[in-house]
Amino acid sequence: MIMNIKSSEILKNLHDVLLVAKERYEKEYEMQEVKLSESFKYEFRNYQKGKGWDVQYFEHTTIVTSGANQTIYIANQWFLIASYFVDFCTEMLTYRDYFIKICTVKGLKNGEERNKYSNMLRSHPSTEDKTEFINLAYDILANEFPSSETEYGTIAGYLWEFVTNYSWWAGSKTIERHDFFISPLLNQLNVVNSNAEYLALIVHAYASVLKLRILVDNVNSFTEGVIVYTISDTSVISPSKIESNTSLEGINKRDSSISISISAASLERFQSNI
Repeated sequence: MIMNIKSSEILKNLHDVLLVAKERYEKEYEMQEVKLSESFKYEFRNYQKGKGWDVQYFEHTTIVTSGANQTIYIANQWFLIASYFVDFCTEMLTYRDYFIKICTVKGLKNGEERNKYSNMLRSHPSTEDKTEFINLAYDILANEFPSSETEYGTIAGYLWEFVTNYSWWAGSKTIERHDFFISPLLNQLNVVNSNAEYLALIVHAYASVLKLRILVDNVNSFTEGVIVYTISDTSVISPSKIESNTSLEGINKRDSSISISISAASLERFQSNI
């Protein structure tokens, strides 16, 4: 199946993407046994091999062995559950990339300096801090997307919300940390952190490897015989349009022809990982 990858906006509104993911998960997901497709098994195994890890598949269970010979037992439901938050994680990682870029322009080159900066922005930013951050974001966006001038102010505003208002995207750990994405994902999935951290790592894999991202966009591409439901009119859940009180109506069987919508900045990040 050929997928159409769209990138009509620089970055999506992270808060709106989160709202869509939460409501889709609540309305669509149904507990059931999950079998993985051969194409997904192949791509996920390749991803793990790239890290020096090994994967063994059973009918409804997957076993991952780390490079340190530690074993993780995974119910295949996790691979399906993780797919609901791939868009959210995709944008979240790209937002963090822009924070790192801003830190680099400011000359903050190590983790300790970025940690101090992220904590300051989260707890007590001044008007001057906001002006500097917005201007730096604007300049970076103008350099990377020279034909999208009308979006710079909006996207810079999104990035400012990301670094100063963690409730906007359900954040917990400060964004300079490499594991900052784990708590927001596990909290939305309503699972116990201590035994489900690898679930967040599966979402991270989907949001980092384009082949996996494409596969998990459609349930029939990465599972066998699973029934889920989705929104019949995808225009009503466009992350750039949805309002906080929008209700997602019109549930139908998931359509295999739906194309992937990835923001331009996230698509650039995917391509840089290839």
